[in-house]
Amino acid sequence: MRIFLSLALWLVALASTATAHEVRPGYLELREKDADTYDIVWKVPADGEDLRFGFHVRFPTSAGNDREPVRRYVGNAFISRWTVRVAGGLTGETIHVDGMRTTMTDVIVRIERLDGDINAVVVRDFERAREAAKRADAALAAGNLLGRLHGVPMTIKESYDIEGLRTTWGHPLFRENVASSDSQAVESFKGAGALFTFAVKGGYDACVKLIDSVELFSHVANLGDARSLIIHSASTTHRQLSEVQQVAAGASPNVVRVSIGIENAADIIADLDQALTKATS
Repeated sequence: MRIFLSLALWLVALASTATAHEVRPGYLELREKDADTYDIVWKVPADGEDLRFGFHVRFPTSAGNDREPVRRYVGNAFISRWTVRVAGGLTGETIHVDGMRTTMTDVIVRIERLDGDINAVVVRDFERAREAAKRADAALAAGNLLGRLHGVPMTIKESYDIEGLRTTWGHPLFRENVASSDSQAVESFKGAGALFTFAVKGGYDACVKLIDSVELFSHVANLGDARSLIIHSASTTHRQLSEVQQVAAGASPNVVRVSIGIENAADIIADLDQALTKATS
């Protein structure tokens, strides 16, 4: 089975419409070349060649570099590309991301320094985010995994109930509304993560056909909705960029982004399955 995986790492429990590099500490992409070899792309925010997030990806001890990293600074991001070889492949193995706690502090400082009058991050829950990171670290040190995306930070829209935080939907009547529990969508995000990207065999044209073929999914650029959402950034939000710029921005022509909603899981899977079959046949 061919593997293409990309993970966007987001800051815990913050609602943000700021630019991606202000709130996305890291981006990891793995592309399977053969059963034992993977091309890797690792991207972190940066401000020049020598100032970047202290956020590092660590592969299993059995992995070795088949091609040494090539590093460059592009568009406020530091990008590393290399190839690793793992005997028997990565199935069942664990990829670690080091520096999560330090990076969270970096992100908080950037938000506090840059947000200012823009007020893009409308609800801030920094203290609980730090405590959640500490609990995740402690659980990992004890060998306890808290779900499939243990320790991966994320952003959540202010319009969704998060226990203990105000949820106003932008309406003055709800300025004092404080959620007593997490909404179902937030529980899904916290429990396993509901946002992912994947590459489609057939490239750009197959992605466009996939978008045209879904029936349950909504074709919009939102994230974290109660509805399941899908978008092909290369033909929509990033269409004005060159292919090189799209790849650098994590919007490769062969990649679609999916945000899972609260519909029946079997219905979601069935819709993606039939759309992928049409797109790649």
